[in-house]
Amino acid sequence: MVCFQTMISIAWWLAQRHPVATAPSVFFAGPVMNPCTFRLPGSTAPFSAENRSARAALTRAVQYINAVDSALRVEQVPQGSPADIRIHFVDTDGKAPLQNTGIEGADGTIVTGARVIVWSDRATGTIKRATILFGTRLHIRDYESAMLEELTQALGLLTDIRNPAYNDVSIFSQDSNASKQFGPQDRMVLRRHYPKE
Repeated sequence: MVCFQTMISIAWWLAQRHPVATAPSVFFAGPVMNPCTFRLPGSTAPFSAENRSARAALTRAVQYINAVDSALRVEQVPQGSPADIRIHFVDTDGKAPLQNTGIEGADGTIVTGARVIVWSDRATGTIKRATILFGTRLHIRDYESAMLEELTQALGLLTDIRNPAYNDVSIFSQDSNASKQFGPQDRMVLRRHYPKE
């Protein structure tokens, strides 16, 4: 069995030799001086009695991200305030593209559970803004994992991992929502993406 540290070393080695095959790295600039902010939609409908777990999952996701020893801090801002990340709940079964949402970048996409859209400056890799879409039909037990994964991906760690070794141990697992908090490798990659100076 290959340990996670070895897997990261192999991935780094491959990226050095095959840079065309890797996705560009994107990040929020100046996270220490200017915390990365997010806001929820104006409607409180997604947080009705049946979906209160979404708000609790979001609170825990922010706590987990802020507990990682990185240069990044995430904060919620009130409605009407500018935000780096906007979180929306859309009523969709994930079978057809979204239409007439009024959400930038959302129309034409299919959201089976959750989806992240990130706009960045190609020259600098700096994230300009991000939107997270959650389908309101996402199963309640999946909110905690999905909220942490999507919020983390909106910070620039966009790639899921499809490998059984990551099931149950990483929020980036493509095929499992079993992990409800960061695994050791997840914390390490967030620290490396937003290193303290």
